[in-house]
Amino acid sequence: MKRITILCITFLAVCSIMAIPMSFKHFGRQQGLSNRSVNCIEEDSLGVIWVGTRQGLNRLQGQIFRNYYATPDGLTGNIINALQADRGGTSLSPADYIRLFRLKRGAELLSERRYRVKEVADRIGFSSTSYFTTSFMRQFGMTPTDFLKAQGQQVK
Repeated sequence: MKRITILCITFLAVCSIMAIPMSFKHFGRQQGLSNRSVNCIEEDSLGVIWVGTRQGLNRLQGQIFRNYYATPDGLTGNIINALQADRGGTSLSPADYIRLFRLKRGAELLSERRYRVKEVADRIGFSSTSYFTTSFMRQFGMTPTDFLKAQGQQVK
């Protein structure tokens, strides 16, 4: 925080010396921001601005905010304190990115042959086995059971 303050003061001093005109646009709840208390801001590789607040994650593209809130298969909470830009340039929503991460972890757990499909679904945070199976099928083109069979493994 100290570095940011020093950096801002230096920037403002340089701008005032060079007489560069500056303007700021304020966004609040009226413009679609989920909460006026902003905890973090990050710009991804596609130029989309992500804003973390006390009441969800906000995606600003142009002048339009899209809000993301905690869901059983997405964000685990609404208080967003830190953001890390995706260096891969994907345009997945936060919920889709988290779901993909969980599904990949689920495939790893299934490959270990230590857990049943229901146990994997529970371990990676899916609220129902059927939703896990449907999501797995959409992502990998086969059910978790077929995934195990394709690897020559048997379901316990």
